[in-house]
Parts: sequence; structure tokens; C-alpha cells
Amino acid sequence: MFNVLVTGSTGFIGGSFLEKLKKLRLLCNLLGIESFFSANINLALEGMAMFNVLVTGSTGFIGSSFLQQLKNEGYNVVGVSRKDVDVKDWWKLLNILNENNIDTIFHFAATSIVAEGHQAPYETILNNVMSTAGILEAARRSLSVKRVIVMGTDKEYGEVENADENAPLAKNSGVYGTSKLASSLISLAYRQEFGTKVTVVRSVNIYGPKDHNLTRIIPKAVYSFVKGVPFTLYVPAGQRGYVFIDDVIEAFKIVEKHDELDVINVCSKDVLASDQLATMIADIMKGYGYNPQITYKKSPYPEIVKQSLNCNKLKSLGWEQKYRIKEGLEITVKELFKYFYSL
Repeated sequence: MFNVLVTGSTGFIGGSFLEKLKKLRLLCNLLGIESFFSANINLALEGMAMFNVLVTGSTGFIGSSFLQQLKNEGYNVVGVSRKDVDVKDWWKLLNILNENNIDTIFHFAATSIVAEGHQAPYETILNNVMSTAGILEAARRSLSVKRVIVMGTDKEYGEVENADENAPLAKNSGVYGTSKLASSLISLAYRQEFGTKVTVVRSVNIYGPKDHNLTRIIPKAVYSFVKGVPFTLYVPAGQRGYVFIDDVIEAFKIVEKHDELDVINVCSKDVLASDQLATMIADIMKGYGYNPQITYKKSPYPEIVKQSLNCNKLKSLGWEQKYRIKEGLEITVKELFKYFYSL
């Protein structure tokens, strides 16, 4: 069977059957299979793993790190950033999905800084909420997408310690946290109402050697120390969990395989106050012959005093934190030192 006519194509049975045929045809074309159902391909494709992947926010810290890892492992990866396409425009995004037979989307594109949310609240809400809506609508209308993973944040829980996925959600976590929570709730609405196989991944603070954003504590501290200026640390020094980028990438690869998940946390054994973290960075920089100085300033932004997550659900799927803060920070500071020193 290759060319097929389906009558009653707008009805329940005909419409469902036609949609199924279209999806199988796209995947058969991808694999170069001429006969539509040859070699029981209709059964084999049902269990087909992630193959063609779209990564949004592909030039950002998390997105670029994840994209490179997938490419190294042989996946076909399409990366999109703000300069490529506005992911709020679901129609343009849908064309990209269909042209590349995308089966899995990892959505990292966002305004991801608390300070940006404070300084540009409207733009932050627009970017974080409507970019997720654009991704989900394009995925819903696509013939090939079967999986969507959305990057959330621990800020969605507000000020809480050891929060699991059933913890109460924040009533007020600032513009940034609230915009990310709205993004997550829209994702879950698409899951419930349209059957979109979307999972929200809420993580503690992520750090790594590709993070050059000077509004975040680790790159800002390293940059200040390299340039010989005091590092300004906002107080009060809230406690946060910190997880290394490689551990987060492994978490996403595990989560992708489990479309039964609606929400899942990525936690860390390393929960530190920001002044502790700054001191650790300063100690590493002393090994490079620097004499780091830290000054303190009252934070102009809403601050969460203590926050940590429980991720027993993720651990039950085989994930473990391989990089503790000492090792991860040494790797990160070494690479950031080389990067900022060359500027």
C-alpha cells in the first residue's frame, strides 16, 4: 500500500486513521523505506527512539551544551535561537518541524535571569510564556513530533526546602519565577487537553564552563577576579542547590524516554549560600596567582532565603549526581578563567 484514499476523512475513525498514515509516511520517507508497511514498519516505528531533535535556545548556555552532546552521540539536531526564528511564532516553527521531520523538542529558550525579570517584566513574561505556547502549538499541529521537554526552574516552588514534584507552587516568586510557572502550567494544560507528551523539568541552579552570562554568580565572580576588580555579592546570601551541566544533560536524556512524566525535578546534594560559593571560587582563583576581593551589597531583587529540591523520582529512573560542587566548580572556573583572560 502506497497511495491511499480515505473516505470520511473528517470523521472520528477516518480522521484518526488518516493522521496515523501521515505520521508513518513521514517517518518511512525519513528512513528511505519505499513500501509503506514493508518489514512490519508500522509496528517498528511505534517504538522508535528519539532521532531528529529540535533544541530551542541553542546559542545559550544550557541549549548549546545539550545540542553539542546530542550531535556527539549521532543525533540529527536542529538548533534555533532568537536570531533564527521567533519561537513565539508557531506557524514558522511548524514549518521547521515538518521540514526536518522533528520527533523530539527540547525547549530551553527563555529569559532566564531574575534580574532581567525585574528590569524588563513585560518582555520577560512575553518571552517565557508565549515562547512555550508557540512550541506547544507547533508540536500539537506537527505530523512528526511525539515528545516535548520544557525547561522549568526550582523558582516555581518559591521558598521551600527539599520540595518534591507535589510541593505547593509559589504564589509570589517575582516576575521571572512567575513567568516560568505560567509556562509550566500551560505545558501541563496542553498535556491534559490535547494529549501532548510534554514533560516539565524543574532544576536547581545549573552551572558549567560555557556559562558566560555576567548576571550569574559564578561567571560574574570569575570575570571580576580575572579583571582585578572586587566581586560584588548581593546579600542576604540565600541558599541554593547547584548542579553541574553534564549531570543535567544526563537527566534530560533519561526524562525523554519517559513520556508518562508530567513534572520531574533535578536536585543536588550541594546546597550552598552564595557567599560560600563566592569564597570557593576565590580560593580556586588564588591558585592562579590572584588575590580576589569580595564586597557586599543589599540585593535590589526579591530574594529567596532557602531553596532546595527532592528528586527521588529522577533517581528511581537511574539518574545520579556524578559531579559534586568541588569538582564541577574546578572544571568550570578553569575554563571560564581561560575564556575571560583572553578577552
